[in-house]
Amino acid sequence: MTLPRHRDDERSDRPKSTLFCTACDHESPVGGDWRVRTRGDRTVTVCPDCGTTIDERPASPPRDDATIRHHPGVWAIAASARVLLTSAKLWCAPLVATSRAFVATLDRP
Repeated sequence: MTLPRHRDDERSDRPKSTLFCTACDHESPVGGDWRVRTRGDRTVTVCPDCGTTIDERPASPPRDDATIRHHPGVWAIAASARVLLTSAKLWCAPLVATSRAFVATLDRP
């Protein structure tokens, strides 16, 4: 199937994210008037004028907190954060103690 050719000056007025219906020549931006439906585990984009399927792809699963919480990457990030915080506390404790002792010596008459 061959799409009709448009002149260059017509193309420059239209955004890059324009979808075209191959059956009826309807055109609209991606977020325009296209009907988006879910059929089983698929998301289908349909032309509002003639009902032709323009795009069909797997539906993305809903992301809830439980899914994110159990993702292996989250555990790795949490473990890294704990290591960094523990290291910071271990390095800061002697510095705080030393600075308190220094300040105490300055406060003595």
